[in-house]
Amino acid sequence: MTLPNLPRYRGWAAILTAVATLLMLIAAIVSSSMNLGQTFSLLVIALMGLILVVALALRLVLRSQAPVLSPAAAAVGILGALITAIAHVLQMTDTLTNAQFNTLGEGIGPGAIGIWLLLANFLALRGRVVPTWL
Repeated sequence: MTLPNLPRYRGWAAILTAVATLLMLIAAIVSSSMNLGQTFSLLVIALMGLILVVALALRLVLRSQAPVLSPAAAAVGILGALITAIAHVLQMTDTLTNAQFNTLGEGIGPGAIGIWLLLANFLALRGRVVPTWL
């Protein structure tokens, strides 16, 4: 089942992901000089929610070109986003040590998101779903 506005939704999700990434980078730079508290972690959690939407949308787009690899890529991206978001929530509640947070929230989670991006972009280029300049 496809939604008539799905291309619009996935486009907005991608744009909002870029905006959230820029806000996250600005918060990371500014938070070193100002005490912003949990702002950075909240932006990361919002970004991970948007990444979930983009991963699901890309899975729908790529399912005809790669019926086996597109769900695998989406699963890796979703798992990475969830690990990252959960690690930031646990860090905000002081449940994780710094070493545990660095392993999960800054290592495994973002690494899985990077693998998802590489695999999804490879599948999109191979299937000619997106323009080559993108």
